[in-house]
Amino acid sequence: MENIILTRTKQFTLDCFQFSGGIPKNYLSYHVRDQFVRSASSVSANYRATRRAQSRAAFVAKLSIVIEELDEVQHWLEILVESDIIEASQTSRKLWMEANELLSIFITTRKKMIKKKYLKNLDKTVDEIKELPLHKIDEEVRLLKKAFDIAYKNNIFRLYNFDK
Repeated sequence: MENIILTRTKQFTLDCFQFSGGIPKNYLSYHVRDQFVRSASSVSANYRATRRAQSRAAFVAKLSIVIEELDEVQHWLEILVESDIIEASQTSRKLWMEANELLSIFITTRKKMIKKKYLKNLDKTVDEIKELPLHKIDEEVRLLKKAFDIAYKNNIFRLYNFDK
């Protein structure tokens, strides 16, 4: 699957480059085309970089950049059409749809990675709290504070919105 996505992101960038050649050449369209090409080229470059990430956090960070850049490609496609720089075409719709499909894949992947880390931290927290003399927690405030400190250290209080 990884090689398929690598191929798709590279092809998406190449398709965006080819599409940008048909954008009229004037001051306004030059700016929009430049932004479009930059964000499109960043998609495949940053996805490629995820493959060399040295940690889960670095992977998620690079994947987040890919997501932002795909969203930006969609934005510039919409600007191109809505400002009448270009007319909506089968190619512009195809690019927008491919960006949308890639966004779905990457957002789902990022959610799974974050959820996996959260669940791992939750398990670690439960194991550490089990080591406390919990039968004394009502009598000793320091034990309750220690339990909260363990949960805080393991990022359990971060608010994640996981789809069911």
